Amino acid sequence: MSNIKFIVDSTSSIPLDYAKEKDIDIIPICFSIDDVDYNPLDMKVSKEEFFDALNKKVKVRTNSAAPDTFINIFEKYTDQGIPVIFIGLSSGLTGGYGNSLMAKAMVEEKNPNAQVECIDSRSGSIGELLILEKAMELAEQGLGVHEIKEQMAPYINRAGSYFTIGSLYHLYKGGRLSAGKLAIGALLRLKPIVYADAEGKLASIENEFGKKRALSTMVKIMAEKIDGNRLFLAYTDNEDEGERFKQQLLEAKPDLNITYLPIDYTMCCHCGPGTLAMFFFEKE
Repeated sequence: MSNIKFIVDSTSSIPLDYAKEKDIDIIPICFSIDDVDYNPLDMKVSKEEFFDALNKKVKVRTNSAAPDTFINIFEKYTDQGIPVIFIGLSSGLTGGYGNSLMAKAMVEEKNPNAQVECIDSRSGSIGELLILEKAMELAEQGLGVHEIKEQMAPYINRAGSYFTIGSLYHLYKGGRLSAGKLAIGALLRLKPIVYADAEGKLASIENEFGKKRALSTMVKIMAEKIDGNRLFLAYTDNEDEGERFKQQLLEAKPDLNITYLPIDYTMCCHCGPGTLAMFFFEKE
């Protein structure tokens, strides 16, 4: 068993029972709806109320974890001599990873024996779990925190994140789409297929006419690019649609090992209802 303490943020959508089983700590990335603050690990509204608010296009804002938050959780373990690895949301999407690096530097300055590594997943949502799973495999092989970070680099470079959405509005609201493209896309019923590029920022590779064509294109992307058979599949408020898409993926590649999970509330604020996303390691 590895003695390394793994820490992720809540945008990873990590199931709470899995985190408890594997002794993984979670840093909540909070958000607000109409200036009311929410902690995704302790929601005070129902799933239905949350998505109803998003559909009404109310004011939504998300936050990054502050350096002090990282310092407190890092020192909880480094003060006991336990090595720490934090895996976070892409630095191309948030300032949280930068804050974790600031915290790492301050913790190590105070305690030169502290072993802390912060890994930029360069992915969003459940893509972080793809990276976490591989890092934990390396830890079980006996690698230390610095070796793990070094060896994770090629895996991060090959981590594919692809998704399509129900509405362009939330990409526009999050600054990922211009008002002109929003109007044209809505008029033509375009469904973009979005991926995380080499910097972990969102980019579009296809604009399909309608959700059905977008999902068919995503199946083709998976079949052409996947290395091995491990795939994470995620949904927002559309679990039934996701189940049907899961079957499409399995028809194209029957040996897929799929983990099917809901996207966490904070990430839903950005992608919106009707989102389906898939994450896997790509061929070199």
